[in-house]
Amino acid sequence: MTRLASCLALALSSMSCGGSPIAPPLGHAAATHVTAEWVLDRIAQRYRAGTVYEATFLEYRDGSMRLYRSGTIWFDPAGAIRVDDIIDDYYGSDGPYPRLRYRLVWGGGEAVEIDLEAKTVRSWKPVPGSWPYMVSFGLLAGIVRERVTIERRQADLILRAIVPSADSSTTLVLTWDERNQSLERLSVGDELVVDFRSMKVPDQVGHSVFDIDAVLDHAKRLSLSPLTAPSSASKPWLP
Repeated sequence: MTRLASCLALALSSMSCGGSPIAPPLGHAAATHVTAEWVLDRIAQRYRAGTVYEATFLEYRDGSMRLYRSGTIWFDPAGAIRVDDIIDDYYGSDGPYPRLRYRLVWGGGEAVEIDLEAKTVRSWKPVPGSWPYMVSFGLLAGIVRERVTIERRQADLILRAIVPSADSSTTLVLTWDERNQSLERLSVGDELVVDFRSMKVPDQVGHSVFDIDAVLDHAKRLSLSPLTAPSSASKPWLP
């Protein structure tokens, strides 16, 4: 179990992690009242250095994995938490799913699975090509919104963005590396290139290919503004 998973496991049992006890947030009288917000509050307490983390919220219904919400978790220096770009049941039409189990994935490839019903947390290693990497456009859009341009290059849809961080030297963003589909650390001003050809959705959840039209429509709804010019220190992660 990774250190993060250990911290979260301790947090869910209202024990300490790093020497100080964790009190339930407002609205929660005891640690037994576990909700997604309660868990996110615990994470915010552990990661409040002004770094941006992205998370994909997943859950199960009858053993099959479905997307219920996706969003970007931002931690400001004061430790406040904000969840952006929440999409409820965005990829489903048969109603919301029970929010009992979540898998969170963020920078560095570290991931945990949180079972809100059993109040357990365990580490989880994403497998290249697995679901969290397949539905993360909403997360990327939340991170780089208003700093994105979408273009077509030889009929391939490309999304390019400059890492928008004025407060820190680096920020953690989603990058598409076709070799291992990993999350990488980028420096401010680096150019991020995402090739949507690698965004596939598993057949077992009712989608075979990522809906490019839905991506473009979603970008419009987010009011993404184009970049004025590529960064002189650009570092495309894909050719």
